Amino acid sequence: LYAFSTAKLEILRKYLEKMLARRWIRLSTSSASAFILFVLKKESELRFCMNYRMLNRIIYKNCTSLPLIAEILN
Repeated sequence: LYAFSTAKLEILRKYLEKMLARRWIRLSTSSASAFILFVLKKESELRFCMNYRMLNRIIYKNCTSLPLIAEILN
C-alpha cells in the first residue's frame, strides 16, 4: 500500500463518483481488490489505471466450453 497526494486523491474521488453514477462499478465488501496506479500522460495529465494481475490470480476460472449451436437446437 502506498499514500496518494491530495491531487491524486481528488482525481480518484472524481473518477469513482463518475463510474458509480454510470453504474459501471458498484460498492463492494469483498476482500479482493486491485491496485490503483496513476500514469502521467503526454499532456501532463494523470491517467487512472488499475493493475488486475493479483486479482486475476485469485478469481475462479470458468473452464467449461460453450456448447455448439447445433447441439442446443437438437
